[in-house]
Amino acid sequence: MTTERFGTREEVIRWIKEVGIDNKVTVIISRSDTETGKRGRSNKIIFGCDKGGKHKISDSGTQSASKKCGCPFKIRSTPAKDGSGWKIDVKCGLHNHGLPDRLEGHSFIGRLTTDEKQHVADLAKRHVAPRNILLSLQDKFPENVTRITQVYKHKSVIEKEIRGPRSEIQHLFKLIEDAGYVYWSRKKDDSEVVREIFWAHPDSVKLLNIFPIVLVMDSTYKTNKYRQPLFEIVGMTSTELTFAVGFAYMESEQTENFCWVLEKLKELFVKKDMCPQVILTDRDLALMKAIEVVFPNSINLLCRFHINKNVGAKCKQHVVNDLQKTIDTLWMEVVWASDEVEYGQRLHQLEQACVDYSGFINYVKDTWLTPHRHRFVGAWINRVLHLGNTTTNRVESAHWKLKQMLGNSIGDMVKCWEAMNNNLRLQPSQTSKKIKLSKKKIKLSKKQPQFIVQFPNHIRSYIEDVVNVESDGNCGFRVIALLHGYGEDGWSMVRRELGLELIDKDRSTLYDKLFSNRLSAVRESLMIESFGSQPPEKWMSLPDMGYLIANRYNVVLVCLGNPCITFFPMTSSHSPNVSIYCIGFVNQNHWVQVNMKEGFPLPPVTLDWKKFRSHIATTWMLGFAGRMQHWQLLTPVLA
Repeated sequence: MTTERFGTREEVIRWIKEVGIDNKVTVIISRSDTETGKRGRSNKIIFGCDKGGKHKISDSGTQSASKKCGCPFKIRSTPAKDGSGWKIDVKCGLHNHGLPDRLEGHSFIGRLTTDEKQHVADLAKRHVAPRNILLSLQDKFPENVTRITQVYKHKSVIEKEIRGPRSEIQHLFKLIEDAGYVYWSRKKDDSEVVREIFWAHPDSVKLLNIFPIVLVMDSTYKTNKYRQPLFEIVGMTSTELTFAVGFAYMESEQTENFCWVLEKLKELFVKKDMCPQVILTDRDLALMKAIEVVFPNSINLLCRFHINKNVGAKCKQHVVNDLQKTIDTLWMEVVWASDEVEYGQRLHQLEQACVDYSGFINYVKDTWLTPHRHRFVGAWINRVLHLGNTTTNRVESAHWKLKQMLGNSIGDMVKCWEAMNNNLRLQPSQTSKKIKLSKKKIKLSKKQPQFIVQFPNHIRSYIEDVVNVESDGNCGFRVIALLHGYGEDGWSMVRRELGLELIDKDRSTLYDKLFSNRLSAVRESLMIESFGSQPPEKWMSLPDMGYLIANRYNVVLVCLGNPCITFFPMTSSHSPNVSIYCIGFVNQNHWVQVNMKEGFPLPPVTLDWKKFRSHIATTWMLGFAGRMQHWQLLTPVLA
């Protein structure tokens, strides 16, 4: 009760609600009227408890609950006759129910204000989870008693306002069009029901046409509430970065569905005769058949990781524990066989070890080796330009990133598309910069005689140009970065990647033997504390770095200096399209890039390369035998 007078009806409403909240009572406006000059109309507001009134029973017979219990609480407010303002008159100050300890979560009190709604909208636009939106509300508005239900409701209101009268699919198509995507869809017969949708970002189309060599494809699940599989295609740049090519929602995973998607993928290529050289997939027979139909000239490799996983699981079913590790090792030797002769020998050893386990060896041969050995065994796939891709890890990683962005699997297709679009928006910052560096033409300098005269006489006529780099103790790594397409300033990336190469699990044993007690010193030479000038112990030194560079980038590295050396990769087989990086050591303390004429002679390899290289690496010397013999012929005559 109060004798206070209020200037406006808004002041009355504000005061009564504030006093109600202080007393744990939710006061609502039961009725109100405004004077219009007509008979019976006057200014008044009738307040009541939110539990006042009676529950109305629906005619439908549906059972429902209500918090209304006929509470008699009532306050009347009208303007005073003396014109001093609005007065308050408590008609009934009693409640017929208990009062809560607190009002947190109350549907009325917990309503969002205009500022709070805007805050929710801003955070929802950035895909902040509702629980984090609620925490942010409580931090920004300490008096807020909203619960997460109100956050979900307001998010739903926002989405409905954005979508308008459009259906989910119509709104999805609008978003795809507004973002400038290339897309296709097809419907069931003559109906309006959509069967498949395929879309690709315009930047992805450009990347696909620049880097079409290897594509990795796979389906993922639990991305939407309809449980439709999402088919994703990714590629790889020259700097080994993964980029998204396209996505598709399909009605089912049959050959006919995959054929439609791959036909649309084919339309993304600028040149009609262009196609991926290698397509890497799981053993999905429907997809494999579709690839054979749409891309008959592409080579379909199978994921080694999943094959080995399946074989390992089958081994545990059929083979006793003591022999499982031995048979697993023999199986890996079959997979990594470098030629068909070695493959036959390794397979025979595996068959001998599994003589008592016919179920396992029959599974291995009938399911994998007989029909698919040319798709995953080294003896066959090493003849293919797969750029080191022998698993579907790239697309699996893309699946993981998408699901991290999604947060859950109960959203609709619009939410899934928005998550994919956000991932692609982040992709250019990771990829485009590298692409620009890759495509950037190296500006050739004039021949620098002060450098050329420091190289052996018999090789000078093959030198087209010498490119100098900054002398700061990183010059060797700058030259490699320049040759690899990173640009001279990408030297720190080269240091990092060579450090990763040194601890690569597939070659750790090789480096233990190759560097022996110098391993820690080699590792330390790659680690720097700042980006400025580096002391001599951090400079690039050969032959140590030569082995790492050739192995990491799968290139042939030629060093012109004293001595002149060639470094081939030590664990891979010869490739006719391999890049040859030529560097020169000058002034006894500086590295430069040396651009050579096509087919120039190659100096010899080191004794350690011959000693520690794998069996398949001997094919490098066979492939370049003529050019290495040419060097030997020139040396004694012109030395």
